[in-house]
Amino acid sequence: MSSDKKILHIFDTAIISQSTIELFEKLDFNQRYIVIAIKPDKWTEFAEKRSNVRIIDNYNENVILILIEEIKAADIIFAQALSTEKAKAINQTKDDSKVFIWGLWGYGLFNFVNYMRNDSSREFSTTLKSKSGLIAKLKEYYTFNYVYKKAIQKIDICLFLLESDFNLLGSVIDHKAQWRT
Repeated sequence: MSSDKKILHIFDTAIISQSTIELFEKLDFNQRYIVIAIKPDKWTEFAEKRSNVRIIDNYNENVILILIEEIKAADIIFAQALSTEKAKAINQTKDDSKVFIWGLWGYGLFNFVNYMRNDSSREFSTTLKSKSGLIAKLKEYYTFNYVYKKAIQKIDICLFLLESDFNLLGSVIDHKAQWRT
């Protein structure tokens, strides 16, 4: 990667996020960080020390629009875990010159695979809980069969620790991504 490329990392809040950002900051690249935070107040001090970190309240009704604008300004986008919000923003990106990288944190892959395999146990499910109501089923269907599928097909690189996880993804959807560790 060239240091003149604009790199955007999009995180969900997790304990590892701050240390991960600090690790990436050691690299000599033009990088920005977006953190979609459930409790943005916990990130205030961290973000105030860095001009390249933006905190977005998870409950902000414009979170996807904000992500789309941030993606437009970047060349390389790291989706640190593939959440529904990130997948929706990736889907809205029309510029084919962008490089999308999915950094696997587990839940995005296993929720998608379990749904696509129609696995009723859903032992990995953490983002969508299976419900029996029609509206919930329609939302679940739309999320996995449209939002995630379309986003995964735009991913260029799957940054998965295990090749078996990459192969698991390929067992439920055709995609163009390459596996990297």
